[in-house]
Amino acid sequence: VGRCHYEVFQEIDETWKSMHRRGLAGETLENAADPFYRSDGTVQWLHWQIVPWKNIEGVVLGIIITSEDITARREVEEELARYRDHLERLVTERTAELEHSHRRASDTQFAMDRAGIACLWADAQTGRIVYSNRHGAEMLGYTEAELLGLSITDIAPIYHPAQVREIGEAVREAGSLRFESRFCHRDSHGIPVEISLY
Repeated sequence: VGRCHYEVFQEIDETWKSMHRRGLAGETLENAADPFYRSDGTVQWLHWQIVPWKNIEGVVLGIIITSEDITARREVEEELARYRDHLERLVTERTAELEHSHRRASDTQFAMDRAGIACLWADAQTGRIVYSNRHGAEMLGYTEAELLGLSITDIAPIYHPAQVREIGEAVREAGSLRFESRFCHRDSHGIPVEISLY
């Protein structure tokens, strides 16, 4: 008590003193997030306000300075911003990968549509047919749309669903698989096929 503010807080620089003078001139000042550089090199983030203290006639008698240390909150906000930026980078990278994969899949489907051989895609877990080119549909006596409602066990009844999953696992482990088998035409006659799985 009784000491000058600048004696107690010797780290206050000319910028702060200028704001104090503006407050003494009647101006109200505020900053919601202001870095205050301490003499030990640390940064303290403050939310501060300078309000003129006036008498009943409106004459400025002094200033009221309030400050709140928001350093911890600011550090949390900065950490969250780093996480957000990191996640945004990951999303951008993953989106680019998916777009690349989609282009490759579209190119592959384009090639399969024009291939002179039967090409089918099936879900390895369920055996559900998710794509057939025209040649595959014609070979089996279906339209392409009709095949999409079927599973591998419908066109190759010699396999049980569990066997379809096992074959899918074997392809995942080996990268590819080739073998001879039989498909069943819509009219029930057998079709010998050589199957290449990827």
